[in-house]
Amino acid sequence: MSTVPGRPAGRRRRYLLVVAVAVVAVLGGGAFLVVRSIPEYRTALLVDTSVDPAGGDFAEIAAAVGAAAQNSADDDALSLRRFGGRCADAGNTAQVVEVGTGRASEIAGAVRGLTPDGQPTLLAGILAAIDDFADPYPFRGSKGNRIVVVSRHGVDGCDPDPAKVAAAIRDRVGEAGLDLDFRFVGYQVPAEQRPVLTQVASATGAPEPTFPETADDLTAVLKQFTIPRSPDAAPVAIPTPDPTADWKPYRNTGGGYALRYPPNWSTQECETDLWLAHVPELLPGCLGTDFFFFLAWVRVQEPDQAFSGPYDEETFDDIEVRDVTVDGVAGKRHSAVWAKEDIIGRAAVGTAVVRYVVPANGRVYTISYENDPDSAGAADLLEKFDLMVTKTFSFS
Repeated sequence: MSTVPGRPAGRRRRYLLVVAVAVVAVLGGGAFLVVRSIPEYRTALLVDTSVDPAGGDFAEIAAAVGAAAQNSADDDALSLRRFGGRCADAGNTAQVVEVGTGRASEIAGAVRGLTPDGQPTLLAGILAAIDDFADPYPFRGSKGNRIVVVSRHGVDGCDPDPAKVAAAIRDRVGEAGLDLDFRFVGYQVPAEQRPVLTQVASATGAPEPTFPETADDLTAVLKQFTIPRSPDAAPVAIPTPDPTADWKPYRNTGGGYALRYPPNWSTQECETDLWLAHVPELLPGCLGTDFFFFLAWVRVQEPDQAFSGPYDEETFDDIEVRDVTVDGVAGKRHSAVWAKEDIIGRAAVGTAVVRYVVPANGRVYTISYENDPDSAGAADLLEKFDLMVTKTFSFS
């Protein structure tokens, strides 16, 4: 009989114990679900959807991005953001597919539905992609967080100063206090813009960009970048052919420079100067050279005698100045279009002019180009000229 009065108290203790166990189980289960929802790796795909002046096919980029997304691990978190539009428009970058696991098919479909428009708002896209990682939720990857930038342009269409763009990115990364792994892919980026994209990549702590020229190479690069399990931060080596491999070598000992030029071009050396033309009849001869036509011209001068730019606004339209690097030496690329007839009748209205101005060896190297942009093969000739300067020119 003495045990009877104690039974209700025992039941209460057992009831409280069951409730406590249940609460612990619920809390533990919630914590377990939270832990399970944190991905090991999170990758943001940032895609350039601006208009390509060269008329490139965006479908090639869309297919490569879609294939790379579907090649990622099922438990990796992926997202898709685009950039491109009007400079002052808040919609010049937008998240197309929110971050989450199992989003590969959604990303592949969404990227195919994007339409190129506007300027390459590269800076706005990168800053927004950094901000996407700043909030505590959606969860960041426990082992790695990567932003893969896929662009047809090496410059920001709204701010031509790469130093300012790089500084803005560097500041945002520092403010966010995040450990982000950037990769830059410049698909068919013009040769003169590649040093600029390299400078932007450097501001994020990323390795040098990869510059694939074919859709197959682009797909291969993106597939590797969307499986970010390798600690190796080196750029991907892809078998992209060297477009200057069969070009003819030239060296000017007195001028202290060397280069390679297309095999179907003709040359004429005048002491330290070199004239180049795709039509032999355009070569001027070494007398009275300022009164003759030419396609390209390398000139070595004393600093006080050389062109320093920019072009005269009363004589030229569409004036543009870019920072460039030639054989590791900083210089400027000046471009413009003749707005009125040259006083000596050498250049007609509408003629496009480009001048690389690079100080080296105590002198100034001016590498010039002039041609009618509407003439047959003009775009190809200008591309070859830029390649000749940025990829083959060296100082000795």
